[in-house]
Amino acid sequence: MIKPQDKVFANLPHQLHRDLPQEPPTRLVNLAAVALGLLCSKSLQVGQIITALPVAGTRDSLKKRVQRFLKNEGVSVDAYYQPLAQRLLRRLVAGGARVHLTLDRTEWGAFNILYVCVGWRGRALPLLWRMLARGASSFAEQEELLAVVASWLPPGARVLLLGDREFGTGVLAQWALQQGWGVCLRLRAHEYVRRAGTLHFEMLPLVLPGERCFWPRVAFPQKHAVADLNLAM
Repeated sequence: MIKPQDKVFANLPHQLHRDLPQEPPTRLVNLAAVALGLLCSKSLQVGQIITALPVAGTRDSLKKRVQRFLKNEGVSVDAYYQPLAQRLLRRLVAGGARVHLTLDRTEWGAFNILYVCVGWRGRALPLLWRMLARGASSFAEQEELLAVVASWLPPGARVLLLGDREFGTGVLAQWALQQGWGVCLRLRAHEYVRRAGTLHFEMLPLVLPGERCFWPRVAFPQKHAVADLNLAM
């Protein structure tokens, strides 16, 4: 009996070759196998992935095959995701949509992951990520990741960068604005801002439940201030 994933596996390496013509055929076969193993097992654990691989072999040989592939220095997330990400971004821009890029970080067990997602049909689809050491990400790490995604955007793309409190910094806002992007970053509650027409910085006011406040043309933070931003509370 031929399973549906077997038919997909037979065609997938040929399709991958069109996107990744410089990759060795054996590596594309392994990429296709691991991709289908992930999809069918719905797991990120090697032990679960190998049970769903569409290739023959003992459990031990399949495990070593997957581990060798994942440890191969020639295997690059950037290179493998680029064709897919560019197609998705081109389709969004061609349809007139504004590209919503979300920068976020999550700790998953022992892993600390910084990633960029694009909003599509109510979901956040990962475009690129990096494994970090423990703790919050630095601006250098954020810039490195975003610069790669920026190089994938088609000309004329209208971009809005979204970020939680960890990313509500003046240096990141300034970098995004220099790319011609819009920004929507969440500030820390103890942040100091300067309102339009004033000389001094002040701490964000306390906003009670149900209250709303909007300040146009504010500057933040006190050091390396970025001006003419809107603040909604």
